[in-house]
Amino acid sequence: MNDDATFALRKEIQRDGTFRLATGSSADIEITGELIRYERFEISFLSTDTTTARDYRINLTARVVARDRSSSKVLLDREVTGHSLMRVGSDLPSAERQTMPLVATDLARQITALLVDGTW
Repeated sequence: MNDDATFALRKEIQRDGTFRLATGSSADIEITGELIRYERFEISFLSTDTTTARDYRINLTARVVARDRSSSKVLLDREVTGHSLMRVGSDLPSAERQTMPLVATDLARQITALLVDGTW
């Protein structure tokens, strides 16, 4: 996963407190993720120019796999999507850079909820 998503997931797991982060062979569950889709959808337009978007919804989807380290049994394997709204001023790339941590945080919340609920 990218740096924003990795940082947000680590922070969210620590904030939740259900699991303790570990590195190396001391971990019971190994979580891996791959960002597989980034989408930007226009949701509103300028009143003076109906072809120019003012607000977007940003979606970031990751394939997340949680595996028991001792048995290699896959506990969770699914796509998870985080999103955020983004208002664009005059600079779309800057707006996207500023919104990415919000999208990553939402994605991390979704992943953490799946892990904590244990519905896998």
